Amino acid sequence: EQQPFGMAWLAGQVLRERRLFRDIGAAAFVNTVFAIAPPFMFMIVIDRVLVNNSYSTLNVLVGAILIMLAFETVLTYLRGILTQVATTRIDGRLNLYIVEKLLKLPMDYFERTPTGRTLSDLSQIWLIRHFLTGQLFGAFLDAVPLIGLIPAMLFLEWHLALMAFALAGIIFVIVMVFLKPIARRHQQVVLAEQAKHSHLVETIYGIRTVKSLALEGRRRREWDRRVADATAAHHAFGLMTNYPHTLSLPFQRLIYSGCMAVGAYMVLVTPGTINPTPTISAGVLVAFAMLSMRLAQPLIRFANLQMDLAEVRGAIFQVASVMNVAPEETRTNGLRLPIKGEVSFKDVRFRYLPGAPYALEEVSFSVPAGTMLGIMGRSGSGKTTVTRLLQRLNASYEGMIKIDGMDLREIDLMHLRTHIGVVPQENFLFSATIRENIAMAKRDASFADVVRAAQLSGAEEFIEVLPRGYDTELQEGGTN
Repeated sequence: EQQPFGMAWLAGQVLRERRLFRDIGAAAFVNTVFAIAPPFMFMIVIDRVLVNNSYSTLNVLVGAILIMLAFETVLTYLRGILTQVATTRIDGRLNLYIVEKLLKLPMDYFERTPTGRTLSDLSQIWLIRHFLTGQLFGAFLDAVPLIGLIPAMLFLEWHLALMAFALAGIIFVIVMVFLKPIARRHQQVVLAEQAKHSHLVETIYGIRTVKSLALEGRRRREWDRRVADATAAHHAFGLMTNYPHTLSLPFQRLIYSGCMAVGAYMVLVTPGTINPTPTISAGVLVAFAMLSMRLAQPLIRFANLQMDLAEVRGAIFQVASVMNVAPEETRTNGLRLPIKGEVSFKDVRFRYLPGAPYALEEVSFSVPAGTMLGIMGRSGSGKTTVTRLLQRLNASYEGMIKIDGMDLREIDLMHLRTHIGVVPQENFLFSATIRENIAMAKRDASFADVVRAAQLSGAEEFIEVLPRGYDTELQEGGTN
């Protein structure tokens, strides 16, 4: 979990379920038998059963088919269960990982990054998960039967097999040629979607201001422009992905129909004469045609996988732009001494961005424990900045801040913040009861403590007139 987020990290998460995937892979390997056996059975039916009217051979084949169907059904069911278990475990770990990383990010990240962009970036994690456990693993399972298909095709008729392999190679080359152009188009889609999502989230969060200032028309025009950009990017991406699909389609069809046609000529004729003893039999031709159809499926899946990979690389970059931000310094071995409340600032300088004017410059003062200090000043003079530094919401300050003689940087972060009571300028109410919101920062608060806090703040007056009082469920942001 301490490694940077990326393809290697994701592969590690998948490898944690290697025992399950090993069993799934074993099931796929056994399924190779079911992929190869039916064409050979058709060959026997055509060349032996129909030619010789052999009922006994036909009965054996029918019995074998029924047994294989039953076995394949059970095996597919068990493989599906194992795949679901592995996927669910990976899902759970991804959910835990994202929120854990998000809560550890420093405050300045959230202040400089639009909420919509963060949500848009993190939403890509599910595309990545689907790719790893669905598309990538599905392509692997489809490719496993090739272990048996390729030797079987060479065994039946190596000339036709080489022809099928050559056509498959052409498909692969076509897909690889378009990988980089597709990746560039997808990056444009990502940027356009980020801008669109950020605008939407911002509009929802600021809907009270939008309504109050009659900004609906302006926000709608800006939304139209972002939708147009995103639509154009998606259209260009769709057109680009259409090229490899279209160009590879005839070669996909030729793997089956081309081999069937050439094989039919091989059955009928030899150079210069009608062939009394054909190079291959009709049964071999049918069996080879069936195998060639199975050959095309994993190749097409692999071709699509290459294009999906370009999309997933962009998604990994988006998620990594959030997950790989340096976390907040917490000092797990920091000081946890009792705090009385003496605060001192000495020559403190701080600015929010490099090159920006100083919000605080050479600030020094002391506040003895048990006393009250009011800080007055015009907007932007640094009043809030002082309280932010005291909570270590911003740690990149110069100078010295001490509490009870302890350097603020040496105190355990959680210990520090649980000893500071804060009434922010803009309070945020969570989706919970009024009682739970008041006691949010003190889990062991009794109901008497909650009521006392409401009385001191003057909130008791309106809480008591609510139908359910302190047990009233608050909606998001306390709108009710």
